[in-house]
Amino acid sequence: MRKIRDNKNKTSQKSKMSYHAYKTQVQKSNLKKEKNTLKKTKKQKEIKKEKIDNLRKDIKQKNKALKKARRENFKKSIIKNLNSDSFIVVAGGITIILLLSLITFKQSQIADIKYSINKKNTEIHNINNEIKVEKLKIDESSRSDIIEQKAMEELGMIYRRQDQIEYITVD
Repeated sequence: MRKIRDNKNKTSQKSKMSYHAYKTQVQKSNLKKEKNTLKKTKKQKEIKKEKIDNLRKDIKQKNKALKKARRENFKKSIIKNLNSDSFIVVAGGITIILLLSLITFKQSQIADIKYSINKKNTEIHNINNEIKVEKLKIDESSRSDIIEQKAMEELGMIYRRQDQIEYITVD
């Protein structure tokens, strides 16, 4: 009986071993499947990232092209506006206004300068009058008839008479 038991134990051990081996084999296959699915999902994520990056690059390029086109259209519209008649009229009007204001400003400067010149001329005229008065005073003080008249009137001097003259003889 012992042999039977041993056989039973061996078969049960084999079945236990095969069960454990089967279980580990199943676990290994499950792990492989999970790894494969993880690899697939990683690859899919990488592919999605690449697609997103490519889309972003495309969007950037399209935005650059749009900006460039807008700039060119803006430049063209400015050139068209510059060539239009209304712009020329407005620019001419502004130029005329600026020139008139410049002329007015210069005229005011000229008027200020003329005023200062006239002021200086009146000062010169007044100084010349003062010089004439002083020259007349000098002439009056050096003329003998005026000196004689002042001496008689103010100092009470009189002309000498003949009897007041004395002669000195010189040897």
